[in-house]
Amino acid sequence: MEPVDSPQSSEPSAEPGRKGSANADQEGGFFRWAAFLAFLVLFNGFCFFVGASDLYRLDRDPTAAHQQPWLDATAQTLLLESEARRSTAPFGLAWEGEGLPRYTDGVIDPLFPWLMSLYREDDPAVLFRRGKWFNVIISTVFLVLLGLVAARSFSLLGAALIVSLGGLGGMLDVAPLFRPDALEWIFTTISWGLVFALLRSNALWRYGILGATTGLLYLTDSSIWEATLAFAAVSAARTVTELVQGGEDGEREGAWSVSSQVAGLALLLTTFLIVTGPRLSYSNARYGNALHSYSYFTMWLDSPEEAREFRETYPTENALKRMPPGDRPGLVRSWETRGWRDLASRAAAGIRIRLASFLSGPVRPVIVFLCIVFFVLALLHRRAACSRDEHVWRVGGTSARWMAAFAFVAFGITLLSTGVAYPAHPDDERLTHLFLPLVLMIVWIANRFRRQLQRTRHATVATRTYRLLVAAPLPYLAWVMVGEVLERM
Repeated sequence: MEPVDSPQSSEPSAEPGRKGSANADQEGGFFRWAAFLAFLVLFNGFCFFVGASDLYRLDRDPTAAHQQPWLDATAQTLLLESEARRSTAPFGLAWEGEGLPRYTDGVIDPLFPWLMSLYREDDPAVLFRRGKWFNVIISTVFLVLLGLVAARSFSLLGAALIVSLGGLGGMLDVAPLFRPDALEWIFTTISWGLVFALLRSNALWRYGILGATTGLLYLTDSSIWEATLAFAAVSAARTVTELVQGGEDGEREGAWSVSSQVAGLALLLTTFLIVTGPRLSYSNARYGNALHSYSYFTMWLDSPEEAREFRETYPTENALKRMPPGDRPGLVRSWETRGWRDLASRAAAGIRIRLASFLSGPVRPVIVFLCIVFFVLALLHRRAACSRDEHVWRVGGTSARWMAAFAFVAFGITLLSTGVAYPAHPDDERLTHLFLPLVLMIVWIANRFRRQLQRTRHATVATRTYRLLVAAPLPYLAWVMVGEVLERM
């Protein structure tokens, strides 16, 4: 992801003591990597222990309201594909006639039920247990792979921080549930990481991978418009900036191509449609709208009961067409019936509750500390950039501001929309799913600033500030891990 910014030294390799120093550095690097890999092994064991313990200890009732809908959707997916095989024989829809993820009832999205339908278990209890194990395994594997990628791209301490906060900050809480939350955490983090990489250098292949990953996220949870809007706005702003500046600043990275932006967006849309095509087609046939989701309507209602009643009243395309235009829930109707003061009050109250939930628990408040230290490092970087003629190496680069802008805009829009929707959707966890991507962004940019400041007079302060950011929370997180283990013994 991130190459080392400082160039290789031009000092002679035959300098006395240089060879011994290089060997010592290599040996130290080997032991640091060995320690990090040992940490990953221990953390992997911790994740399996916590996941397995909670899997059998908590949420054992498959008929619980927060798990039953996905069991029902799995049964409907099996029924839909069984009917499709009978109607299309001898030419099945896909491999072994299993079909592609497409069934949705306007609330439950198809990917998780489709994956569960591959088990083809007649006994719901067995399917329920296997689905929970599936979530525990993919969560653990993802965190380990994320740690390896982060260690290679940033630093070992930064990777340990990302993995620890990702697991303790929420992924391990949702892994033992028969729900798609673990997949949402995974695809949200991957898609945000791809956006960060793309805002640094918009190579065409990154658009293609981002389109496919966003498609998988849409199949997991169709409420992706907040991040989509943020990416469209920030990438358009960067494109306009590049057109206006036109390469006049020789210190800019020069890694943003306007032509790649145009072609890349077309590629992104193409791969997204390829991945989500079956779901869009099914939704269009049943509801008359390929992008149909009841949440766009029910988020403006006043209670979960009203939302459920709305879905039961308008279950099909014909029913939705019969809805009087004046009764269609939305921003305009809420503005007309409530007034802007009441709407603003509803949004403010929901935002306060969502922020309190986002920072709840023993681990998530750590992100406040990360933001404070990150702000100090950003100020140091800004000071060096403003006085760069005083330094041996001129501090430059523009991608960090665009990465931070995307994160700020996407988080802000998601906070606003989930705040407005709180009365009708109190269990919406989309804001929580942004915790790990935000941690990733902070460590990514902080590591970038540290590297850029290495050949300035701020190098020592920058290194110490970065180490404070990535290392200070680790002892506390280790203490939390010990507490989690002792609680389950």
